[in-house]
Amino acid sequence: MAVTDLFSKRQQRLRGGGPDVYVYDRLPMPLRIQLLYMLDELLGNEQEFYKTYSTCNQIVHYVVKTLRLEYGKYHIARDNENDDYHELILFLKKEEDIERVMDAIELIINQTREYPGYDEQCRDFINDLNIRFREHGVGYELINGEIIRIDSRFHHAVVVKPAIQFLNQPGFEGAQQEFILAYEHYRHGRHKEALNEALKTFESTMRAICSARGWDCASSSGSRKLIVILQTQELFPAYYESHLSALVNLMEGVATLRNKESAHGQGAEIRPVKDDVVAYALHMTASAVVMLAGLHADKP
Repeated sequence: MAVTDLFSKRQQRLRGGGPDVYVYDRLPMPLRIQLLYMLDELLGNEQEFYKTYSTCNQIVHYVVKTLRLEYGKYHIARDNENDDYHELILFLKKEEDIERVMDAIELIINQTREYPGYDEQCRDFINDLNIRFREHGVGYELINGEIIRIDSRFHHAVVVKPAIQFLNQPGFEGAQQEFILAYEHYRHGRHKEALNEALKTFESTMRAICSARGWDCASSSGSRKLIVILQTQELFPAYYESHLSALVNLMEGVATLRNKESAHGQGAEIRPVKDDVVAYALHMTASAVVMLAGLHADKP
């Protein structure tokens, strides 16, 4: 179901209207209703569900069963209807915990991908959902089957998405998994874990570049040693000296954040890691990955 650029939307843009900031803790009811229309387009409606071996039936059963199991509940939502289809629809309409709604969305799209012939429908669903998120100022985007939190639309478009795309190539699977996991931890407020995964992403990216180019490096090499290896192998051309210094500082910044805020013991006092510090570390990591990607692509 394509997103229509209505007259009212165009006029709102001309007036400079639209959300100024992203929200992360609520889903507007119009967005929930749009989501239900999109799911109807993707899976089929209630009549399709009652066909025992239909794709809709199997996906809905899987999603509801998985959510019940993971939440430790007999039902994820209750009304006068007793079937899984109505339970899932009610859940998507009424669930107040936005992260749990995101759980359901991830499960639906990833399970649908398992069925042949649904590639185009899944692409359309993801594209439309991301547009709807932006229209309503909801700070999330669905990328590669994962919900990613967005703190800056510009930074997300020019840094985070290119970083994920670069890490999607063979040999960088570990770094991509760590990068997405860092954002997953961040979305759930697990700040220390997010910092650890951010540094691991940086190290894994450099290690994967070494492996792709046949440069020797120990599997235990940390960020400082890996930076030295990349410098020694002239990944950075001479005229990149200023950029090299910035990159080294960038990477040492991520390592310093991890060491001071996460890796060492807390002692008697619990030291929370601030949300903006974690966002800064993740943005630094994404920027570093994009820079490394460009240098790696440019070197013969």
